[in-house]
Amino acid sequence: MTKLQKFNNKLHLLQNKVIEDAKKLDGTLIKRVEDKHDNLKDYEIDLEIVFYLKDDDKEYVEDEDNILITLNEGIKGISTDKHQEHRWGDTNHNKLQNVNHPYIGRDEHHCWLFYRLYLYNKLSWGDILRIGSIWAEIKVHYQYCDIINQKGIR
Repeated sequence: MTKLQKFNNKLHLLQNKVIEDAKKLDGTLIKRVEDKHDNLKDYEIDLEIVFYLKDDDKEYVEDEDNILITLNEGIKGISTDKHQEHRWGDTNHNKLQNVNHPYIGRDEHHCWLFYRLYLYNKLSWGDILRIGSIWAEIKVHYQYCDIINQKGIR
């Protein structure tokens, strides 16, 4: 197994855990918005994934952030949205299956985040291997509303 395959496998495990938690959270928030007695009227869920350099990287600087790249994804509706399920589920996002590539096998499974790194964000394979740690943060924005001055309310 190559270093890139190992990286993708670890990233896929992290992705699955984060998405599992996000689905639970999203399902709970959907129910709250539907509840007429709850003042929660809407919400947003954002996922921020930060990729940090290895501490032995030539560009690593002690006492600095050492961020190689940050990915942001809006994931509201992840518990019910079929498009989101395609993106975050077990779909193989390997877009190099029809290409004879020196680093990537045609039968390799690529998770969404790995695909994002090399295709959307155009990181080279070498840059991907410079990643030493990954932090994922689920950010929830709660949007409340209460009507104060309406006919019939004293």
